[in-house]
Amino acid sequence: VLKKAQDAGIQIVNIDNRLSAQAMTAVAMRPVPFISVNNEKGAYQVAKFLADQVKHPTEVAIVEGIRGADNGQQRKRGAERAFQENSNLSVVAMETANWKIDEAYEVTARLFQKDPDIGALFCANDMMALGAIHYLKQAKKAGVLVAGFDALDEAKKALREGSLQVTVDQQAARQGYLGVRTAVDMLAGQRPAALTRVEALPLYRERK
Repeated sequence: VLKKAQDAGIQIVNIDNRLSAQAMTAVAMRPVPFISVNNEKGAYQVAKFLADQVKHPTEVAIVEGIRGADNGQQRKRGAERAFQENSNLSVVAMETANWKIDEAYEVTARLFQKDPDIGALFCANDMMALGAIHYLKQAKKAGVLVAGFDALDEAKKALREGSLQVTVDQQAARQGYLGVRTAVDMLAGQRPAALTRVEALPLYRERK
């Protein structure tokens, strides 16, 4: 579809989740400007916030997004890197919940049935973090550190309540603005930057 649009002279801007380079090459698409946060860096920052709180041997797990999505892959890599830097941490599971709250609830239940001593969870988006938190509350699993990604209003509420430790504000409005600004510039005949990065802003649990 994008190839047809490009051939028809329609300008294309890619925001948030990068198009597959292999797929673009396969259909002979020209390069498309990309605007996003550094997902790996953002995930690393929030996972490190969890890791820095762990001072004794602890099992941790990663709840992934869609495995074929570029942003999901980057967030997984960032979390893995942060966890690997703390020798007290052992990553015992990495399972996908496909960005979904209900699926994350079910995945978290399975993780804790298999490894009941998990002490920290990195969830690749807030919807999955909220699903995980819902399970932890129902199962009365206190003290499990949870990180999310997206800074949804529900996640900010969970930060205030203390059930979520940290999330990432992707500055979605800023990304959208820059995407439209880039499209306008392209229509005016300007050559866009191949990559524009927006700062990922970690938001931490409020301390009482």
